[in-house]
Amino acid sequence: MLDIQNGVSRTYADLSTVEACAMDPWDYLKAFFQTRYGIISGAIGILVAIYKGIPAMFKTWEFLLDRFRDQPVLEVLLYVRFPKKLPPFSPIGP
Repeated sequence: MLDIQNGVSRTYADLSTVEACAMDPWDYLKAFFQTRYGIISGAIGILVAIYKGIPAMFKTWEFLLDRFRDQPVLEVLLYVRFPKKLPPFSPIGP
């Protein structure tokens, strides 16, 4: 940022604290990710999110499928196949 005032050029480092505090915090974040340290830390963050996030996503998906789709069907099948009151077993027949 170059500001010419009274014939004197000032850079970002020469800004007063009032002008520096008036900047939006997103400007600081954008400026950080335009440096090599920001690019490296951003790339590491994205790789960690992919490495840790995808297994957690599949684990959650399996839980949700079991909870809301498979579990009610299993309960109905167990109820239909095995009624609660069975007649006593007779090896001789009816």
